[in-house]
Amino acid sequence: MIRIFNFTLSLIIVMSITSCDRLPITPEGKARSAISKMLIDPSSGKFTYINKSKNAICGTVNAKNRMGAYTGSSLFIYDAISGEVELYDGPPDISDYESWSYHTKDGMSGGDEYYNKIETGCQFPEDWKNKCSSVSATAIPRNEKFCTAWKKNDYSTLYEMSHNY
Repeated sequence: MIRIFNFTLSLIIVMSITSCDRLPITPEGKARSAISKMLIDPSSGKFTYINKSKNAICGTVNAKNRMGAYTGSSLFIYDAISGEVELYDGPPDISDYESWSYHTKDGMSGGDEYYNKIETGCQFPEDWKNKCSSVSATAIPRNEKFCTAWKKNDYSTLYEMSHNY
């Protein structure tokens, strides 16, 4: 009887240690939980942790889309202090600006979605560099010309870019 108890206890301990990112009290568990809430299929997230510090957890997540297929890994930053998550869907481009401009000038809904994509897409590489410093941010795709114009509110340059697109 004691052997069965010891074996069961050992098995529970081993499973707990190997699945620490699934425990809601660990930083990895909090990151997994916060990011999973943002996914279309929350249980499908496959996580890879690249950098862990006391302030942030950085990594990739691959999850299923509405069609049930995995979409490919997206970078994420989980701020362990605020609990906020940044998911990187790639660099914004001029079509995002055109969509944002179209939706906001006519007072249509949907403009916030494009605005947030542009803001996050332009800010993410800098945040990665600051919060995930042990990992190079140079491999993160970015659109420097677009983001520079966006951050400076240089709408004439953005307008020119959209007409040369």
